Amino acid sequence: MTHLLPCFITLLYYTLNNSVDSFIVSKFYKFHDFNKILSNSGNYGDHLEPFGNTVHSVTSLKLTENDVNPLNLVADDGDLSNSSTGVEVLDGDSEKESLEYLKLNDYMCSSFLKYALSIILGRALPDSRDGLKVVHRRIIWAMHMLKLDPNGQYRKCAKVVGDVLGNYHPHSDKSVYDALCRLSQDFIMKVPLIDGHGNFGSNNDPPAAMRYTECRLTNFSKMIMLNDINFNTIDYIPNFDNTNIEPMVLPCRLPNILINGSSGIAVGLATNIPPHNPTEVINATIQFIKSHLNTTTETTAETRSDTTVDGLKDDKNVEIVNEVMGPDFPTGGVIRTTREAMRKIYESGKGTVLIQSKFVFEEKFRDVINVYNNFKDIKFKHNSRISIVINQIPYNTRINDIIENINRNIKNNNIIGVNDVKDESDRNGTRIVVELKRNISSVIEIQEIMAKLQRLTEYNYKCNFITLDQDKPIRFNLYTILKIWLDFRLKVLKRKYKHLLLKLKKNLDIINAYIIIYLNINTIINSFQNHQKGVYKVLKEEFKLNDDQMKSVMRLTLRQLNQLNIDNLKEKSGEYTKQIEFYENVLNNDTNLYNEIISDLTELKDHFKNIKRNTLIIYTDEGSNFETTVEGVEGPEGTSEDKVDPSVVESDDNIIIYNSLGRISKIKLDQKFYKSNKNKSIRISNPIHSHSTTPDTSIESSTPDSNKNNRAKKGETKIDEAAALEVGYCSNNNSNKIIIILKNGRIMHVNSSKLKLCKKGYDMFKYLGIKNDEMIEYITSIGKHLGDIIMVGYGNGIMTICNTNRLNLKLSKTKLNLKLNLKNKEIKFFFNYNLNHISQNPFLFICTKRGYCIKISLRSIMEKFDKKKNVKLIRLHKGDEVVSSCLANDQQHILILTSKGKHQRHNLYVGKYKLININDIKLQKIKGKGYNILRNSQKSIKKSGGDNSSNLDEAVSCTNVDKIKEKKNILLISKGGILCKKSLYLKPGLRHHKTKKLWNNIPSNDQLTYSKLL
Repeated sequence: MTHLLPCFITLLYYTLNNSVDSFIVSKFYKFHDFNKILSNSGNYGDHLEPFGNTVHSVTSLKLTENDVNPLNLVADDGDLSNSSTGVEVLDGDSEKESLEYLKLNDYMCSSFLKYALSIILGRALPDSRDGLKVVHRRIIWAMHMLKLDPNGQYRKCAKVVGDVLGNYHPHSDKSVYDALCRLSQDFIMKVPLIDGHGNFGSNNDPPAAMRYTECRLTNFSKMIMLNDINFNTIDYIPNFDNTNIEPMVLPCRLPNILINGSSGIAVGLATNIPPHNPTEVINATIQFIKSHLNTTTETTAETRSDTTVDGLKDDKNVEIVNEVMGPDFPTGGVIRTTREAMRKIYESGKGTVLIQSKFVFEEKFRDVINVYNNFKDIKFKHNSRISIVINQIPYNTRINDIIENINRNIKNNNIIGVNDVKDESDRNGTRIVVELKRNISSVIEIQEIMAKLQRLTEYNYKCNFITLDQDKPIRFNLYTILKIWLDFRLKVLKRKYKHLLLKLKKNLDIINAYIIIYLNINTIINSFQNHQKGVYKVLKEEFKLNDDQMKSVMRLTLRQLNQLNIDNLKEKSGEYTKQIEFYENVLNNDTNLYNEIISDLTELKDHFKNIKRNTLIIYTDEGSNFETTVEGVEGPEGTSEDKVDPSVVESDDNIIIYNSLGRISKIKLDQKFYKSNKNKSIRISNPIHSHSTTPDTSIESSTPDSNKNNRAKKGETKIDEAAALEVGYCSNNNSNKIIIILKNGRIMHVNSSKLKLCKKGYDMFKYLGIKNDEMIEYITSIGKHLGDIIMVGYGNGIMTICNTNRLNLKLSKTKLNLKLNLKNKEIKFFFNYNLNHISQNPFLFICTKRGYCIKISLRSIMEKFDKKKNVKLIRLHKGDEVVSSCLANDQQHILILTSKGKHQRHNLYVGKYKLININDIKLQKIKGKGYNILRNSQKSIKKSGGDNSSNLDEAVSCTNVDKIKEKKNILLISKGGILCKKSLYLKPGLRHHKTKKLWNNIPSNDQLTYSKLL
């Protein structure tokens, strides 16, 4: 940039003097716009190549007079005296008349292009043939000249850096040393090129100073990069001060650009090529050569420029892509993607790969540590400690950044259940230990934490395959880069065999000269003695020797002449002749060269058989956007939509507790939950509190209290809290959908697995994006898919039916395009129904609080639905209301749960049940009164006056039962928050039979409010 400083100073000067009409640039241009701005002087225009979806040749670009000044800021270019040019015209007698006058905008464009090209060609982008940047190539060449071979001694890195700076790369020592360290770091390079001795840094720490570290070349560098360098296989150029030479490219025997990858940022260009497994790259190269074995025409840059980046249309080329599974990062990790997405990256030369960390799970019980690869295998022993260990992290990520990100989310309560995060990484590998709290005792809790850790530690690696080909930047695909490397390798082998052929021919000439000397030794000796002719004339005229042969013969001593053996000479002559024929045969047919390359690659593949794949690639139908239960996690940029992986979703039942203010708790109802509370009730204390930001919703055991008064007081407190906050309950499964209905009639939906397990409760409005002034009316659980219609029933006996043709639960938005009119209505039931099941002639069974039940054919309801959306189902008595409903068929039974008032002897409420056959209830029309199945007389109802403390049975819920005469588990919840699991032996009775006792330890002023068959 130093040569641009006068331009900027001049521009600043004219800006201050208000005479810069021709110098002000009013808009910015993209890099491809600068392709039109090519300088007439110098040869930089021959090196710049536009790239995009197709690679073009720069020779097709022709400059015009307008292209010299693309901004067109000068009104009259011909008149330099015009004030708009901002250039002073000097007299001819002035001493400055020899100066060349240039317009500032043209000079700045030309100079910046030269600067940009020098960065592109000399620093940032690697060469597509050997995969090295200029500084990397100079380091390896300098170490080769210092003879730092793999079997030799180590030398100080300061010596290497000084040699590189003094002879080849006159830049800062820090940049050279950083590049040297990068070539030796096994967490950056898939196959390191330099063998470092000392502290060369780690994923977290920088390397030591160059005066402390030592280095030498690795076997890979010597065997792959420098093996053929002494056979005149490459061209050399002078160094910066013409005192030495350096190679333009190294004769690489493998596509190193794919094996080790590269990254760099230039002016308007950036490259990011991931490393790959050497065995996979070799297999793809062999497959590519075999599929193009008959192609002998060399591919020039112009013919390659006609190859689009979508050029992998041939079936043979598709097979090449199949040989490469995907990137293989030295730090490991897991890539989740689809085969089609991975194929597009190698076909187009660009794309994004999502890398995730790899986890193992440790369960520490006393002094024994059990390690599991899958969290579903954890035993969860009593008093055991669970830890999540990250042993592989994404490429180009730092351990400290990951730990800091996790700790920040723990502090912000985005991750709950983590006790501590430790860094136990050492020379054996990465080890980040996430220690969980002791109360974490279920797979679903670990799955939730795991999903958030996975989101926090993942990394989007953006692939951008850009390299230099004949000093021109191109975007390549897998086919293009293999073709470029194969053409280069073909030229290297041709030059190598030509060099060996020339050397063999010279050796054969010398051997033939020795044979002539041996057979004519007496004649030659006589010519020496007589001095009749000069020795050179004798050798040249009589024996027809050329200059090289005569020089070699004249160097022979008497001892060497005496040791000549004609048989050995003839044997060597025959060997040389055969080798010459072999080399000539190889050079005359490119097929032989291709076979030679294949055999060489096959031999090299044996050297990499111990290098295993580090990165695990999982091909899925969903791709990298698989679902994770991650809400509110501050991690790297990922997908715009949270998904859930079906393979990690647990199918355990759980109970959702909510109130109208949007606070929600989710408790898992597994065997461990009931294990210590078998046949006892479990109180959910303060299930949701409106004022506390961290409400107390811990589970506490609640056995019947011997003190009846204490029991009554507890019941009164709980029932008052529940009534004030409108607490509701919903049992569901993680594979289901949750439907949320607001007070204003809006309907929301969310995956059940996205609601995290939390006993203390959290604000669901914040997660769903609901305004704080909204209130929840009803929450229910439906299946995995939305049916044809939804039926919503209210307490006044009216049901609303809505068509779901325009609704879609798969969208990322949680709002459904549906609104209910809930004015003065209370939702009592919600059904999600498919109309293709209506052929089974189902019935809608409705139960009221006073015990009146009605059975209506669903067909008759749907006939009314064709005319209007709201249907009146039952005529209610005064003070009565609908409490529950269910769908049933002829083969099913109906289980009705009731809640009776205070026990006559004990200050307790009693829960009862009745099981009846659906066929015992007569079918009625819409708007019927129903049948009284609880045997509550009208006199007793009028006498009670609706008092809950009376001894009348009041229906709570009804549900259909498929199988009878077997034990069923039922979940019972009281209005005050007591939860209980009961086992029932269901035996059907007649409609007029009495109800049976089910739950008789409900505290005073409390009553049964929710039930669910498990």
